[in-house]
Amino acid sequence: MQQAILRVAEIIRDGLRRFIAQHPGPPQRYHKHVVVDPVGGATLQSSLLSLAYRGRVSMVGAAGREPMTIDVSSLMAGNRSLTGVFLGAEIGTDRAHNMIQRLIEEAARGEFKVVIDRTYPLAEAASAHAYIESRQAVGRVLLIP
Repeated sequence: MQQAILRVAEIIRDGLRRFIAQHPGPPQRYHKHVVVDPVGGATLQSSLLSLAYRGRVSMVGAAGREPMTIDVSSLMAGNRSLTGVFLGAEIGTDRAHNMIQRLIEEAARGEFKVVIDRTYPLAEAASAHAYIESRQAVGRVLLIP
Protein backbone atom coordinates (compact mmCIF):
# COMPACT_ATOMS: atom_id res chain seq x y z
CA MET A 1 0.00 0.00 0.00
CA GLN A 2 2.79 2.43 0.88
CA GLN A 3 4.44 1.75 -2.51
CA ALA A 4 1.16 2.57 -4.26
CA ILE A 5 0.88 5.85 -2.33
CA LEU A 6 4.46 6.73 -3.20
CA ARG A 7 3.79 5.94 -6.89
CA VAL A 8 0.73 8.22 -6.91
CA ALA A 9 2.88 10.93 -5.32
CA GLU A 10 5.48 10.45 -8.07
CA ILE A 11 2.82 10.77 -10.79
CA ILE A 12 1.49 14.01 -9.29
CA ARG A 13 5.00 15.39 -8.78
CA ASP A 14 6.08 14.53 -12.33
CA GLY A 15 2.92 16.06 -13.80
CA LEU A 16 3.49 19.31 -11.93
CA ARG A 17 7.13 19.42 -12.99
CA ARG A 18 6.15 18.91 -16.65
CA PHE A 19 3.55 21.67 -16.37
CA ILE A 20 6.07 24.11 -14.87
CA ALA A 21 8.67 23.22 -17.52
CA GLN A 22 6.15 23.71 -20.33
CA HIS A 23 4.69 26.96 -18.92
CA PRO A 24 7.50 28.95 -17.26
CA GLY A 25 6.84 32.54 -16.22
CA PRO A 26 4.29 34.64 -18.14
CA PRO A 27 1.75 34.40 -19.66
CA GLN A 28 -0.21 34.44 -16.42
CA ARG A 29 -3.10 32.45 -17.94
CA TYR A 30 -1.12 29.27 -17.26
CA HIS A 31 -0.67 30.04 -13.60
CA LYS A 32 -3.22 28.76 -11.11
CA HIS A 33 -5.19 30.67 -8.50
CA VAL A 34 -5.67 27.68 -6.19
CA VAL A 35 -3.56 24.52 -5.93
CA VAL A 36 -4.34 21.65 -3.53
CA ASP A 37 -1.12 19.74 -2.90
CA PRO A 38 -1.42 16.29 -1.29
CA VAL A 39 2.21 15.32 -1.99
CA GLY A 40 4.52 17.88 -0.36
CA GLY A 41 8.30 17.84 -0.69
CA ALA A 42 9.65 18.92 -4.09
CA THR A 43 6.11 18.91 -5.47
CA LEU A 44 5.13 21.59 -2.97
CA GLN A 45 7.84 23.84 -4.40
CA SER A 46 6.45 23.24 -7.92
CA SER A 47 2.98 24.03 -6.64
CA LEU A 48 4.20 27.37 -5.28
CA LEU A 49 5.90 28.21 -8.57
CA SER A 50 2.71 27.47 -10.52
CA LEU A 51 0.70 30.14 -8.69
CA ALA A 52 -0.78 33.23 -10.30
CA TYR A 53 -0.70 36.63 -8.62
CA ARG A 54 -2.47 36.31 -5.24
CA GLY A 55 -2.69 32.54 -5.73
CA ARG A 56 -3.00 30.08 -2.85
CA VAL A 57 -1.60 26.63 -2.15
CA SER A 58 -3.39 24.44 0.35
CA MET A 59 -1.13 21.62 1.51
CA VAL A 60 -3.30 18.71 2.60
CA GLY A 61 -0.78 15.91 2.93
CA ALA A 62 2.72 14.59 2.54
CA ALA A 63 2.16 11.46 0.45
CA GLY A 64 5.60 11.86 -1.15
CA ARG A 65 7.24 11.43 2.25
CA GLU A 66 10.00 13.83 1.15
CA PRO A 67 11.58 16.46 3.40
CA MET A 68 9.66 19.76 3.49
CA THR A 69 12.44 22.16 2.54
CA ILE A 70 10.98 24.89 0.33
CA ASP A 71 11.89 28.38 -0.82
CA VAL A 72 9.05 30.71 0.16
CA SER A 73 10.51 33.83 -1.46
CA SER A 74 8.13 33.52 -4.44
CA LEU A 75 5.20 34.00 -2.04
CA MET A 76 5.99 37.62 -1.25
CA ALA A 77 6.71 38.67 -4.83
CA GLY A 78 3.27 37.62 -5.99
CA ASN A 79 1.25 38.18 -2.80
CA ARG A 80 0.74 34.42 -2.68
CA SER A 81 -0.09 32.24 0.31
CA LEU A 82 0.54 28.74 1.62
CA THR A 83 -1.83 27.09 4.08
CA GLY A 84 -1.43 23.74 5.77
CA VAL A 85 -4.50 21.66 6.50
CA PHE A 86 -4.41 18.66 8.83
CA LEU A 87 -7.61 16.72 8.33
CA GLY A 88 -6.82 14.43 11.26
CA ALA A 89 -7.51 17.28 13.67
CA GLU A 90 -10.97 17.77 12.13
CA ILE A 91 -12.16 14.19 11.76
CA GLY A 92 -13.37 13.85 15.35
CA THR A 93 -15.41 17.06 15.36
CA ASP A 94 -19.19 17.32 15.15
CA ARG A 95 -18.76 19.41 11.98
CA ALA A 96 -16.87 16.60 10.18
CA HIS A 97 -19.27 13.97 11.50
CA ASN A 98 -22.27 15.93 10.19
CA MET A 99 -20.69 16.40 6.76
CA ILE A 100 -19.84 12.69 6.48
CA GLN A 101 -23.33 11.72 7.65
CA ARG A 102 -24.88 14.04 5.04
CA LEU A 103 -22.78 12.46 2.27
CA ILE A 104 -23.77 8.95 3.38
CA GLU A 105 -27.44 9.93 3.35
CA GLU A 106 -27.12 11.55 -0.10
CA ALA A 107 -25.44 8.41 -1.43
CA ALA A 108 -28.19 6.22 0.06
CA ARG A 109 -30.83 8.36 -1.69
CA GLY A 110 -28.93 8.09 -4.97
CA GLU A 111 -28.10 11.80 -5.03
CA PHE A 112 -24.38 11.26 -4.78
CA LYS A 113 -22.93 9.38 -7.74
CA VAL A 114 -19.51 7.78 -7.90
CA VAL A 115 -18.16 7.47 -11.43
CA ILE A 116 -16.68 4.02 -11.95
CA ASP A 117 -14.41 3.89 -14.98
CA ARG A 118 -13.50 0.20 -14.94
CA THR A 119 -13.50 -2.85 -12.74
CA TYR A 120 -10.81 -5.53 -12.62
CA PRO A 121 -10.71 -8.89 -10.87
CA LEU A 122 -8.27 -8.86 -7.95
CA ALA A 123 -6.04 -11.28 -9.89
CA GLU A 124 -5.54 -8.49 -12.48
CA ALA A 125 -4.41 -5.86 -9.97
CA ALA A 126 -1.24 -5.19 -11.99
CA SER A 127 -3.34 -4.37 -15.07
CA ALA A 128 -5.57 -2.07 -13.03
CA HIS A 129 -2.51 -0.29 -11.66
CA ALA A 130 -1.05 0.08 -15.17
CA TYR A 131 -4.35 1.53 -16.39
CA ILE A 132 -4.39 4.10 -13.57
CA GLU A 133 -0.77 5.06 -14.30
CA SER A 134 -1.63 5.53 -17.98
CA ARG A 135 -3.82 8.46 -16.89
CA GLN A 136 -6.70 7.27 -19.05
CA ALA A 137 -9.04 6.66 -16.12
CA VAL A 138 -11.95 9.03 -15.67
CA GLY A 139 -13.48 8.02 -12.35
CA ARG A 140 -12.68 5.19 -10.00
CA VAL A 141 -10.93 1.97 -10.93
CA LEU A 142 -12.12 -0.89 -8.72
CA LEU A 143 -10.61 -4.24 -7.82
CA ILE A 144 -13.24 -6.94 -7.31
CA PRO A 145 -12.27 -9.83 -4.97
